[in-house]
Amino acid sequence: MSRILDITYWVIVCSVAILTVIFGFYSTESIFLDTSLLLFGIVWAKQYFQAIKFENDTKIIG
Repeated sequence: MSRILDITYWVIVCSVAILTVIFGFYSTESIFLDTSLLLFGIVWAKQYFQAIKFENDTKIIG
């Protein structure tokens, strides 16, 4: 299940990144900023949850 979620995550990130580039060339500045902030938010959230998971996995039980 985790592998499916990782693949889904990367598909979403890649599609948002492609849309960000397209909007950057062919659209107004506000849409470009919105999509780039969305991309940043998605990647940041993934890193944040991975850090929490890593911290919980490496706690010493004692």
